Amino acid sequence: MKSKTLRAIIDNSNYYLIDVIVYQDGSIFCWELIHLESFKERLESGKILITLPNDAKLHLEGWGIIEVKEFNNFKTNSDFVKEIEDVICELNDRKTRAEICRETFKEYLLNPNSKNYLHLKIAYEDLPSHQKVIMDYVDYKDPIVGMFERNETFTEMQRKEMLDYYFN
Repeated sequence: MKSKTLRAIIDNSNYYLIDVIVYQDGSIFCWELIHLESFKERLESGKILITLPNDAKLHLEGWGIIEVKEFNNFKTNSDFVKEIEDVICELNDRKTRAEICRETFKEYLLNPNSKNYLHLKIAYEDLPSHQKVIMDYVDYKDPIVGMFERNETFTEMQRKEMLDYYFN
């Protein structure tokens, strides 16, 4: 069965960096085999974490313990769940949120009407916050980020250039 590994932290009287193995059937192994709903519950309860409190000690299996003065993570719990859902889609050859957003952006470039703009806005807002840059490698170049974060608009010529650049 296909799988993909992500990382998280488990609080088991100490903090441990763990592999979160997401399987094609939607099951998740993180010290034991569970399903997505159980994973969400553990994430919300603080049993599974994606960040650490200041001055925490993180146990790295086979390596030792590191003291973490401050841990900055760009993901939220919701983002992590979306990432896992997208991994399940990817493993089952279904479209991820990023792929849906790219397709919706293409449709908007071809037909820049209010309906397509709204569909694109919904697809963009559904992306995990750490994956909002999807058309280019940095946010200041990404046209979708420009549209929704900087209120940029595009001429017909710019739209044609973007269609050629991103989709041809």
